[in-house]
Amino acid sequence: MDSPAVPPLDRSLLTGVEKLLHDIDVAIQGPLLTLPLSKPWQRALVTHLEGASRCVQVLRLTRSLNRSDAVVAEAAKKLDATMKMIHAYALPSRADLGTKATIHIGFGLAQRLASELSGGRREVQQP
Repeated sequence: MDSPAVPPLDRSLLTGVEKLLHDIDVAIQGPLLTLPLSKPWQRALVTHLEGASRCVQVLRLTRSLNRSDAVVAEAAKKLDATMKMIHAYALPSRADLGTKATIHIGFGLAQRLASELSGGRREVQQP
């Protein structure tokens, strides 16, 4: 039996930022596990998603190492930029609607996370 990429957890134990990070990670891992690698656009999308997964790991590490707010905000902006690029790449692609919807949700969550960690309440972009 395969174990899930992101283990289930008790969401009541998480703070708002941790919940967002977990949800973004789930939105990234879903397509990573389900996309086949038979076509070039699928391989490219998986490569981009792997980059976003690394951004999530970096953001978690910066928070766990108690880095300054500026460093954490910069890591969140990098994740936001990566998800924005993935979103722009995936929406016109031949990906199935479930994959596109998952990426769209992850994109919106990354924007919200970057906004919260930067201290400002900017408007969330709608495609």
